[in-house]
Amino acid sequence: MQATPPPESPALVHRHPATDRKEQFRKDFASHCQNSKCWRVRKEGEIYFRCKGCDDSLYCSKDCQKAAWPTHRDECKTAQEARAAMSPTERTNREKLLAYTEKHSPIICAAALRGLELDRDLSRSQQYYFEIETEVREGQTRPETAFYVTRASPQLLMCHPNRRDIWKTLKEQVEVKKDTQMATVGAFCVEVVCRSLNVQTRFPVVVDEEVLTFQEPSGDRSLWHQALFRNMNEGIVY
Repeated sequence: MQATPPPESPALVHRHPATDRKEQFRKDFASHCQNSKCWRVRKEGEIYFRCKGCDDSLYCSKDCQKAAWPTHRDECKTAQEARAAMSPTERTNREKLLAYTEKHSPIICAAALRGLELDRDLSRSQQYYFEIETEVREGQTRPETAFYVTRASPQLLMCHPNRRDIWKTLKEQVEVKKDTQMATVGAFCVEVVCRSLNVQTRFPVVVDEEVLTFQEPSGDRSLWHQALFRNMNEGIVY
C-alpha cells in the first residue's frame, strides 16, 4: 500500500469516542503468562511479574518465570544489549513506540494475518514478515495517538538479510504455542518502525487453524487496511 499524507491530529487529551474505556479486549489479548507450559491470561486486578532483564516478558508467578528462563535467556540477553546501546533519547522514543504498538496490538495482529493472505497460502508465513511504517505525531500526550501509520505491507524476508534471524525466533514461538495445546499451524513476524526516530519494535504472531477458514463477510479482502489505518491513526482502542 502506498504512503498516505499525515492524518489530521485527533484530540490531544480525550479518548476517541469509539474507544472502549476499559480496553478489555486489548488487555486480555496482550497480558498472559509467557511460560510455555502455562500461557495463563491475566485477570483484572491480578499482579504479574515482569522480567527485569528485558523489561518485557510477563509471568503469573516466580515459578513460571524460573521455568521459562532456559528458552527466554537468549532473547533477554539480546534485548538488554540492544537497550544498552541506545542513547537516553533513543530509549525514550522506543518506549513511546512500544506503548503505541501495545495499545493497537489486537488490530495490528488481525490486519497482518489478513494482509499476508495466509488463508490462501500458509507458506507465506515463512517467506514474509509484516511491516508497519509510522511517523511521530508531535504534541500528542496519549500513547495511542503518539504516532500515525504511513504504510503497511508484507515484506519478503529474503530481500532483507538482516531480518533472517526472525525466522529462528518464530520457530521457537511456534513450539512454545504447540506446548500449550493450541491449534497452532505457523507463525510470522510483525515489525513496527519509525524511521525518522530510528526506532522499531518487532514481535511474533502465531497462526491458529481458524485463520485458514476465515471468510470476510463482504468478500472485500482490503478491509484489513482500512481498519488498521482508521484505528491506529485515530487512536481507537478496544
